[in-house]
Amino acid sequence: AGAKKTPEEAHLDITHYKPISDNEILLIEKICNSKIFQNIPIKNYFLDKSEAEKKFGTKLYQGGIVPERNLRIIEIEGNDVEACCGTHCNSTSEIGYLKITKCLRISDGVNRIYFKVGDNR
Repeated sequence: AGAKKTPEEAHLDITHYKPISDNEILLIEKICNSKIFQNIPIKNYFLDKSEAEKKFGTKLYQGGIVPERNLRIIEIEGNDVEACCGTHCNSTSEIGYLKITKCLRISDGVNRIYFKVGDNR
């Protein structure tokens, strides 16, 4: 549904039919950190927009639409793929430990998860 990332903190807006419970927040953290410490390679390449949309569909735009015709694709194979213009790591372990700092219900069906990673937590 949306995202914002800064060096200090980030948030991710996700659609979900109910508020996220404390137990679910702990589970999300646990799953994220498990993936981070698996040291999964992160692929970074360019694709023509129409080719990328045929291959990956609209899940490319989880962080918002990228207006360029040639998209920079960030892919964590078997886990996630997005079109993105930002700086990225070469593997998940470079991210460091993830800590969810709060979770808010910002509208009907949308939860905002605030988090920090690495030395910022």
